[in-house]
Amino acid sequence: MGEDERSERTDELGRVTADLVVLTVLPEEYAAVISCLRNPEFLRGAATTPNTYAWRLGTIGTSHYAAPYKVAVGIGTPTTTFGALAGRQAMALFDPRYIAFVGVADRKSVV
Repeated sequence: MGEDERSERTDELGRVTADLVVLTVLPEEYAAVISCLRNPEFLRGAATTPNTYAWRLGTIGTSHYAAPYKVAVGIGTPTTTFGALAGRQAMALFDPRYIAFVGVADRKSVV
């Protein structure tokens, strides 16, 4: 791939921005958020920026604004360290306006 092609890529970490970043820790949370996105794409990592949080980028519509929001979704581990590291990486990679941690409070099913 030539230099011109690399500069044109929009599915690579460090080359995209997002309005909102959503961080999750359980596979079902990650899947639920991704299911709400239009055209979710896996973001390719690179040697200098590996995709350690399985980042995906998609859009969600809004009735308040003319353009859709670009949303990046990542998954990690249920630790406070994950929250700090993933939040920091999200700010550096995507320059988001908002960051949200999405999850369930208790995995037990209610009958």
